[in-house]
Amino acid sequence: MHTPCETVLLGQSQFCSVSYCADCKAYHLHIGPMTMHLKEKVFESVCEVLIDVYMRKNKQTHYIDQSVRQH
Repeated sequence: MHTPCETVLLGQSQFCSVSYCADCKAYHLHIGPMTMHLKEKVFESVCEVLIDVYMRKNKQTHYIDQSVRQH
């Protein structure tokens, strides 16, 4: 029988949190009512995609803000 994970909270915000279980060596990503248990490589891949999207979004917003101010 599987015992419940003993996780360490790594970070949280209003709508999500990330914790880690050393026993199962998995990150627990909580978004709203959903929880995903992700092995390290999968978690890193998800983070890379989210960071890439976030950076591109902010870069576009930054350029739009600058061009509006210049006109």
